This record gives sequence, structure tokens and C-alpha cells, in this order.
Amino acid sequence: MLTLDQIQLRGFFILNPQLVIEWLESYAADEKNDQWGMRQVLEIHDAYLTITGFDPTTLCLDDFAGFRGFLNTEMGLTEEAAKGTTSQLLKIFPADVLSEEKASLVLDEPQSRCNEKYLEREPSRTQLLIYQSLFSTMEPGGVVYVDFASLGSALNESTLQFLSGLLSKHFASLTTEQAETDAGLIIALTQSLLHQNPSVDFGDIRLSMAKSMSFISDVRMHAEWQMHNAGYFRGDVYENWKLISGVILNFFVANNILRLSKSGQQLLATN
Repeated sequence: MLTLDQIQLRGFFILNPQLVIEWLESYAADEKNDQWGMRQVLEIHDAYLTITGFDPTTLCLDDFAGFRGFLNTEMGLTEEAAKGTTSQLLKIFPADVLSEEKASLVLDEPQSRCNEKYLEREPSRTQLLIYQSLFSTMEPGGVVYVDFASLGSALNESTLQFLSGLLSKHFASLTTEQAETDAGLIIALTQSLLHQNPSVDFGDIRLSMAKSMSFISDVRMHAEWQMHNAGYFRGDVYENWKLISGVILNFFVANNILRLSKSGQQLLATN
């Protein structure tokens, strides 16, 4: 699922940010209007336009129905919530552009048909994945990009959702610099685990102590071989393993994907 947080992390992509600010200031002149709420609606609308590739100046009623479908299909909003958000969006357009009668047609459309109209717009899975690859860090405004696309065909919806949940919690306690380092290592190790466990959703991978020991041993040997071949010195190899072992312990072991025996703990030791 796509979250509002991920949409906000990417920011406006199709709509002109400055024009949005000016319009929101005008909108907020009426104290009855919720500027922050409307900004969120516009941010979601911008994501919809980005993913479907539609021009905001040539939208028709079916495009607004498709927006309702986007809210339900990609963001998981209930039919009632999707109608409410769409109703807010429709308020933006003056009556001579979108009459109340036409707005009612959009809101009265069956949700299932709205979902179909969204899919008929051939949403870009690449653009959708860009949004889903963004996560907040502990720093104000901090954002980290996770290269989910590198997982290729192994990245099904179940694996994406499971990984996203774990990563969201993990990055929330890290600085942006730490998160960027961890992101690359987590994806590389996830790629290895999925390769060794084909046709298994990532959320179902739970290695025994023996298999975890074998996996960690292979990772360490491969990491050291790569570093030595690249001409790095022993101190660099040590620092690299320190980063990898930290990710193994704080992400994969902490989330019960790997299990540590005493030998496994010794293999991860960096002192």
C-alpha cells in the first residue's frame, strides 16, 4: 500500500509547488477552510497524476472517478473515506468548470467501477514503486530511498509490504546517513536470502540457527573477498564487516529472520 507519508516525502511532481502554495493561501483566507487538509488532498492528487501520467488541465469525470479508485486500490482507503477525499478535491474546481451535478456523478459512481477506471488508466508500477521506496528517518525532513527495484521478479506484493513495515520502524530510529548505509546492505542481504529461498515470500523466511550460521559465514567470506579484490586494506575490511554485522544483528536477527547460535554470535563479533 502507498502511504500519505511516502507521497509527502517525494513532494509535488506534476503540480507547480509555488502555484499550490499561492492557491492554498487564498483558500485559507476563509477561516472555515482547512488549508492543511486541502494540501494533503492536493499531494495525493499529484501522486495520482504522476502514477497515471495524466495532464491536470485536461481531466474529465472519469479521471476523478479514477482518483477514487486510486485511493481505494493503492492507499487502502474505505469507500466512504475515498468519497470524502474526492469530494474535497472536487471543491477546488469552480462551478463553471465542474458543476455540483457533475461532482455528484463522480461521488455516486460504484466504488468497483472507480477502481476499474483507475486501472484503465494503466498506472505506472515504476512510478508507484518510487513512492513506496521512500522512508522517513529520525531527522526532521530526513528521507531514505530503498532500491526495491533491484530485487526484480522476487519482489511480489507480499514481500514488498512485509519489508516496508520492517524498514519503516528500522529507519525511524536512525539518522539519514545511517539509514542510507543500512538501506543498501539490507537490500543486498535480502536479495541473497530470496535467491537462496526461491518462490518463498520474504515474510515467510525464518532460517534455523544452522542455516543462519551458514548464511552469515557465506556473507562474511563474500564481503571480505570483494574488499580484498578491490584493493582495500585490512582496516577497511574490518569496518565494512562491522557495518554488515550491525545490519544482520539489528535488522535480520531482531526481526527473527535469522537466528543466532553461540557460533553465529562469535562470527558477528567485531572486537
